[in-house]
Order: sequence, then structure tokens, then C-alpha cells
Amino acid sequence: MIIRFLFILPIILLFDFSVLKGQDKKPLDERSFEIGLRADVIANANNIFNQSFNTLSLQESSKIEYYKGGIVISDIKSGNLIYRLRFDYLYYNYHINSRMDNTNGNYNVYNISYNNTGIQITPGIGKFLPHEFLSVKFGLEIPVFFAGSAKKQESIKHYYSNGNNDEIKIFSDYPKGGYFIGITSFIGVEYNLSRSFILAFEFSSGIYYNSIKGTIKTTYEYYNTSGSLYDTKELEDEINIRSFATDLFTPSIGLSYRF
Repeated sequence: MIIRFLFILPIILLFDFSVLKGQDKKPLDERSFEIGLRADVIANANNIFNQSFNTLSLQESSKIEYYKGGIVISDIKSGNLIYRLRFDYLYYNYHINSRMDNTNGNYNVYNISYNNTGIQITPGIGKFLPHEFLSVKFGLEIPVFFAGSAKKQESIKHYYSNGNNDEIKIFSDYPKGGYFIGITSFIGVEYNLSRSFILAFEFSSGIYYNSIKGTIKTTYEYYNTSGSLYDTKELEDEINIRSFATDLFTPSIGLSYRF
């Protein structure tokens, strides 16, 4: 219930500003303009996992890198109505390394690496409530994200106690043209570092429609004990995925200059 309320709060405030009446607002010029840098998501996480069961033991390590940020441009009209536009770049990468041993002295080593990039364009409208040191912004946005061509690489090495080792390498190219479009609400606080520079903290929540359609092209390479390539195989899989997704309280931090 609390989550739902926080999600719709900026929408409520857009249409009812009476809740903030009586506060001592700092007057702005008739119109102002802001441009700045913003980081939505910065994540760099490592994880180690170990488990044993029956005749098998598993050791696994993983690393995830996720960066999203860009430029935000805001036009504050008279009456403190905001029109803003964001341009963001996204980079996502994960890497998994694992080893599976059995009691016969055989083991397998798996390496998986996946990366994707994309750009997002986000127009929005909102309300600006200025104060001497701290100001509040809230409103609605329509994010549109365009994904690049994702790539995935896998390596599966089999080590046998008799020395007859082998390896399979798998290379997958995902189709370009994936996208999502959504609607989000945002609410944030700005601290006036000076008359022109602003430090902003913001949270957003939204719902998105995702779509990806095209062909996944996968190449298999087979290597023998000496490490020589002895066979290849190519496959193509048609995909048409459509789904809805939500996120809550996505944080961001930014630094802007006000003209």
C-alpha cells in the first residue's frame, strides 16, 4: 500500500498544489533554463558461491557491471512548470565463471560473458517548487529505450581424468531493434550549491512495455584435446518477445547549471 502511494504521489501533486501552500518559496526569474549531468544507475557487484551435493561440488564467481547516465535539459516556465528532456546511455555486462567437480576426478569449467548497450530518450513534464536552499521537483516522464546488438560468449571445458579434454565455444549475437516505452513518475530534491549550480537527488518509479524481435545467430566451435578446432555449427533462432515490467524507487544523482 505504501509503495503504491509513493508511486502515485507525484501524479497527485501535479494536479493539486494546495498541499504546499503557505511555504516560503524563493521567487525565480520569469523563466530559467538548466542543463546538467545525471547518473541513474551505477552498479559494480561481485559474488562468490560454493555448494556441494551428492557426488558434485560447485564453485562459482560472478561480476555484474551496470551503468546508466547522461544529460538532462530542463526549461522552467513562468508558474514553475517544467519541461525537460533526458538523453541517457546504458552499458550492461555480466561475467560468470564456474567449476563443477565430481568424485571421479573429472570437472567442467564454464565461462559466460554477456554485454549490451543502448540509448534512452526521455521527455517529461513536472512542477518546480523553489526554496532558498532546497527545492522540490516532481512530475511524469515517458522513457523510450533503444537497445543495441547484445553479444554473449560461452566457453565449456571438459577435463577428464584420462586426459581426453575438450572445449566448446559458443558465440551468440542478439538482434538490434529491441526497445521499451513506459510512463514513470519522479520526485526529487535539489540543493542550491550556489545561485547557478544545483545538486539533485531523485527517485522514479514506472511501468514499461518491452519488445524484441528478430534472429539470434549462434556459432558453436568444437576443440579437441590438443586445442585444435575440428568442427563448427551455426544456428538461427527467431524470437518475438513482448512483456511488461515495473521498477520502483530507481535513484539518481545529478549536477546542473541554471541560466
